[in-house]
Amino acid sequence: MNSHRFFILNMAFVLCGSLWLVSCNPLRLKDDQATFKSHCYHWAVDTSLAYQHRQVTLSTMLTESGKLIIDNAVGSIAIRPGKWSNVFVKGEIYLPEGQPLDSVSVRSQIQNSPTRSDSNFVYIYTDYRLTDRFDGFTLMDVFVPEELKELEIRSKSASITISQLNANLIIGSPCSNVIAREITGDSEIWVEYGNVILENNGGHVNIENIAGDVTLIAKVENGKTYDVETVSGTIQFIPRNNSGSISIATVSGRIDVSENLISTESSPFSENPGYATELRGEIEIQGEDIPQADVTDRLLQISAGKRSEAQVVEGRLGTGSARIYLNSTNGDIYVRQP
Repeated sequence: MNSHRFFILNMAFVLCGSLWLVSCNPLRLKDDQATFKSHCYHWAVDTSLAYQHRQVTLSTMLTESGKLIIDNAVGSIAIRPGKWSNVFVKGEIYLPEGQPLDSVSVRSQIQNSPTRSDSNFVYIYTDYRLTDRFDGFTLMDVFVPEELKELEIRSKSASITISQLNANLIIGSPCSNVIAREITGDSEIWVEYGNVILENNGGHVNIENIAGDVTLIAKVENGKTYDVETVSGTIQFIPRNNSGSISIATVSGRIDVSENLISTESSPFSENPGYATELRGEIEIQGEDIPQADVTDRLLQISAGKRSEAQVVEGRLGTGSARIYLNSTNGDIYVRQP
């Protein structure tokens, strides 16, 4: 009886060992939906799926020196931690060159790259071309250690969505679409084509958008700056109780500013002209009505049409005190009640 039990245990050990070795070798995935797990130090996956719209889920725990290489991928791939406790996607993630994916999703706790001497840095680079069906590159519910200071993403024309990051964010060109929410650090974003949406982000914000639209939903705190530039797109700015510095510029596009431009509390606008809000281009302001009769210490200076044709209107703007300059060299400015 004991020998029989020993034989069973021995065969189970051999079988588990064989599965371990197989899982550490390159995998070829052919099923419509497949899930693989691995503890390997180095894991190469060949996802040669026959058709698109097939999904592969990779649950892997890499070491700090490990690499996850996805090659020849077709369809949709999701990279996320496995079911083990305290699992991180560590090391480097290489996405395929050449053949595109429909979508790539990373849901993980991110730690610093071991290949860099700077331990406070995470770098994600995707090098592939897109098809019309590509949904983009997504980072959701991102957690980073307190010592992490910066996350940089450079993706060739890919769309990027990132939320809940307690570090500085750098997204480099040539990304096509960017959505960033709840970034506590500074944000620098360069987009060649497509749209940029920022919501509830802290720190300093610098956005340069060539041909797309920019939507900002933000509370610009005292001492913070928002710099937004676009060539031909539309900038929609929805400020929330702002007391910082806002600079919005467009060459031939449109600017739409809604809600209150200034803080409901004591505003530094009236004391420090350096905190002025500067808008250039075709501007439409959607806020409270500005009655001519209600003239206190609030000043709204509007320059419309040609530079020599300036118009000054004194009145109430929101509920705070401010000195705001709106400049338009080739477009009209509308101030009206929504």
